[in-house]
Amino acid sequence: MFIFLLILESGKISTKVADFCQKSKKIINFMCVTKYFGYLCMKSSSMNIEKFKHIVQKYLQGKISDKEKNILQKFENQMIDKNISKVFSSEEEIKQIQKEISDKVFRSVSKKKTIVWQKWAIAAFFLLLFGTGILYFLMRKDFERLITSEKNIAEIEITTQKDERQEVTLSDGTKVMLSPESTLRYPTEFSTEIRKVFLSGEAYFDVVRNEQQPFVVISKNIETQVLGTSFNVRAYDGQEQIKVTLASGKVRVSDAKNQMILLPSQQLVYEKSSQEMTLKNIDLEDFAQMRNGILQFEETSLSQVIEKLEDFYNIRISLQVRNADRCYITGTFKQEELHVILEQICFVHQGITYEKITEKYIIIKGMCN
Repeated sequence: MFIFLLILESGKISTKVADFCQKSKKIINFMCVTKYFGYLCMKSSSMNIEKFKHIVQKYLQGKISDKEKNILQKFENQMIDKNISKVFSSEEEIKQIQKEISDKVFRSVSKKKTIVWQKWAIAAFFLLLFGTGILYFLMRKDFERLITSEKNIAEIEITTQKDERQEVTLSDGTKVMLSPESTLRYPTEFSTEIRKVFLSGEAYFDVVRNEQQPFVVISKNIETQVLGTSFNVRAYDGQEQIKVTLASGKVRVSDAKNQMILLPSQQLVYEKSSQEMTLKNIDLEDFAQMRNGILQFEETSLSQVIEKLEDFYNIRISLQVRNADRCYITGTFKQEELHVILEQICFVHQGITYEKITEKYIIIKGMCN
């Protein structure tokens, strides 16, 4: 049932409204109510008109029953649910009809001051419903345009292989350095209010500042939002931790229940199992070198070296070395394969060896002298 009221003067229908009714006659039937309420346009209504007027009067007087409230609510919901665009050919036509209704309401008020207030209240009630329908229609058109716009924008997905790094430039000028075994998904252009990309793995972002359009990196468990800054997100599916490291600017990291603000030289560690976030300070120079594929150690303990290798190569290394605190490593490795670094460590410390169990699991064992 689709209903709205055209408030007319002395029961006469104007040419403009008549034209509208003529165009719409395939989908609506017309019934004249009274000279004060003009024409009620209805489609398959089973409710008696006088009964409906009576219910509205009771509603305005505060005497309506729950059952009658349900009737009005059902009427309103059905009206809004209909696609008003099937009736109106354009937004301009809606505005013309709405203006005519408004003009006739106010002209009638000045000419017929003796009319009982309840009748005008009912008219206002119908006018409110009509306005609600128009608002719904206009909002729906905007929403449909937005959805259509988003659907028409293509997405690009880039996946790097083992030992591969790739630089990507987004449509806004933001640069992304994608680490090995990582996937980045992003639109060909940012047309919405938020610049949104999806990351599985690790990437360094140098974001072009735009306060009107925040930049958001969505990982499996968390979101990282910035305006313009440089930061790194490490979010591999197979690892228990997600790490966000900030080089400049400010970022907000959030999950379903928590959020934290990061400042430069800070790293957030997110534990997937417990959903806990912790902050720690990091060495930005060391962080920048790792981002460029450089691993530099200077009298660094073996356990710290292994920790960096795990992070850098996205691999698990089990350290089964006695007196491991006696082994120290000094050296610089630039974009070297992992086995080259491990062989160098074993060459310097003759008492230890390594064994590759799988592509993602290595055991280092022996003894440091």
